[in-house]
Amino acid sequence: MAAPVPRITVETELVALADALGRGSWSGLPVVGPDDGVLGFVSATDVMIALVEQRPAGTTAAELMSSPAEVIDEFTGADEVMAFLRRRRIHHAPVVRAGRLVGMISAREVLRYFVEHVAPRPPDAG
Repeated sequence: MAAPVPRITVETELVALADALGRGSWSGLPVVGPDDGVLGFVSATDVMIALVEQRPAGTTAAELMSSPAEVIDEFTGADEVMAFLRRRRIHHAPVVRAGRLVGMISAREVLRYFVEHVAPRPPDAG
């Protein structure tokens, strides 16, 4: 899990969203409320579509976000995370503790975990 994660609010405007996603390493960001509860999720695709449609610069995350957000509890096991992401056909999801954002998990991180801890190692080529 990656932490801390950039977060946006429902008031974050299109230009700031494009900047955050264009410069950051995530292809989507959680939209949080004042208590850090995850309200929704804005993907880079959501922002690109808004830009191609020439939406006003004042378009907010509230207008673009998917809601409710697909979230994962911080104590969810790697195999369950993998199944969750696959079932929902998503590549990453916010991780929550008691409903509050604490990080993000990606399919790549789950794969890395399985390679390092679960997958059989090839025999030494000595």
